[in-house]
Amino acid sequence: MSTLGAGVLHWDTDGSVLSEEQKRFYEKNGYLLIRNCVPSYELERYKDRFKDICQGKDVPPNMTVMKDVTIAKSEYVDGEKAITKLQDFQDDPVLFDYCQYKGVVDVVKDLIGTTKSNLMAMHTMLINKPPDSGTVAFID
Repeated sequence: MSTLGAGVLHWDTDGSVLSEEQKRFYEKNGYLLIRNCVPSYELERYKDRFKDICQGKDVPPNMTVMKDVTIAKSEYVDGEKAITKLQDFQDDPVLFDYCQYKGVVDVVKDLIGTTKSNLMAMHTMLINKPPDSGTVAFID
């Protein structure tokens, strides 16, 4: 029986951009916060494109734009606050740029591959979390 990532994932050594400590934190917690990995002007570009999609501007035909029913019925009904997910955004040149951004790719390679890995997107999903509505969340 083999373990997932055996021979590829090395949590106990520094990567090309991540320290051993950062890699171990990710292994333990499932997330990693890396400040300034993507410059603010790029983040603004992605945010502006998301807003355009929420307004129905140039939405790729294979992209799914999803609204959460509970949010749609609340005070957050307009624009980007009503949209909770975008699926299959690989054909959107602006949003997919994030997936190809060198800083992001280098971090992902340190976590799930090597510097020589040829990463591919199998599914793309953007999750939008609107501000807290102030009500108690229902969890089924």
